[in-house]
Amino acid sequence: MGHYDGVVRNNVIVADVPYYDTGIELDQARGALVVHNTIIETAAATGSFSSIDTRFDNSLTTVPNNLVRRITVRSGTSMADHDLERVPLSYFVDGAAGDAHLTSSATDAIDQGVVIPECPTDAEGMTCPS
Repeated sequence: MGHYDGVVRNNVIVADVPYYDTGIELDQARGALVVHNTIIETAAATGSFSSIDTRFDNSLTTVPNNLVRRITVRSGTSMADHDLERVPLSYFVDGAAGDAHLTSSATDAIDQGVVIPECPTDAEGMTCPS
């Protein structure tokens, strides 16, 4: 095992490169909780693999309330809940500059999260759902 019972939360990652493999990679992570993260791909990021990826057979992760392009499980088990994939750059005020505040066009993201007792608030300090 590489990691036990960790929490990855409230991060904003901006992928502004032609290719990246993974924004958040969970290798041999058992009991990991990955919640309220936003991974933004700018127009430059045209060849990425995955925003959040779980791999190796002994991994067991929970991945709720994330805004990403793609969540993958190469091996292991991951329980996703209320994530939004294929999030367009237009959902953010200025995603390319790291401003991940949502615009009014992000109706399928705003107030759509599920309550996570271990992490009840998002990066804005709002209870999910607010």
